[in-house]
Amino acid sequence: MARQFGVEFFLMLVIGLVLGLFGPFGTFAMSPAIRIAFWMVYVLLGYVIFRPMIVLGRWMSEAFSMPQIIGVGLALVVASAPLTFMIALLFTDFDAGRALRYEGLGTLFFDVWLIGFLINAFVSLTVRKTVSEEPQPVPPLEPPAPPPAPLQLLPPGTPVFADRLPAGFGIVHALKSEDHYVRVFGELRSTLLLMRLRDAVAELGDADGIQVHRSWWVSRAGAAEVIRQGREAVIHLKDGTEAPVSREAMARLRAAGWF
Repeated sequence: MARQFGVEFFLMLVIGLVLGLFGPFGTFAMSPAIRIAFWMVYVLLGYVIFRPMIVLGRWMSEAFSMPQIIGVGLALVVASAPLTFMIALLFTDFDAGRALRYEGLGTLFFDVWLIGFLINAFVSLTVRKTVSEEPQPVPPLEPPAPPPAPLQLLPPGTPVFADRLPAGFGIVHALKSEDHYVRVFGELRSTLLLMRLRDAVAELGDADGIQVHRSWWVSRAGAAEVIRQGREAVIHLKDGTEAPVSREAMARLRAAGWF
């Protein structure tokens, strides 16, 4: 997590410097030093405002079972309001009344939202790739894949997985291990079950799916697309959730014809 924040902070400085050099949205008329300082300050200020709102948007997406792009999009809209007002204050010599009546407030709001959207998209892709390429000391200490035999040995009377789900849950798209729970992603919603991932996979029996990561199992019916990232990959579920694919699982996906 500390590495991720470090990478994000460094990217904010780089983005602020680039915007300061090019001076978009009418700021090129400023002197170079003031223009660079303006963009560096407001990009960092935007990061402080946007970052927690984006986290909240992702949480809302999971909590209310809606596509992540909608939750994050709403968070960006909300986060753009205070930053727009702060920039309007600068343009009106810090007069709050004039800032609220600023003639170009609507256009400024859209510009702030657009920059926030583009920066969030760029940072998400860059940080995800950087963190995924970070050497992981834990996996070599674990078996490359869960042994298949124990998954077949279920005690007599073990319920089938569908019995554990709420009525009308529908097709299971994916399973994600969360501490002592398993989050089940369905077609329209998700739910938490108190059990281990390996037991959940075992109860699914011959369901058409693959364990793609030590914390993820994905069904073919729930996968929208598989995006290759070097020796790893990411599976986009139909609800917008992203499931990482470990290097060990790449061969199984390729053999099963997923890509």
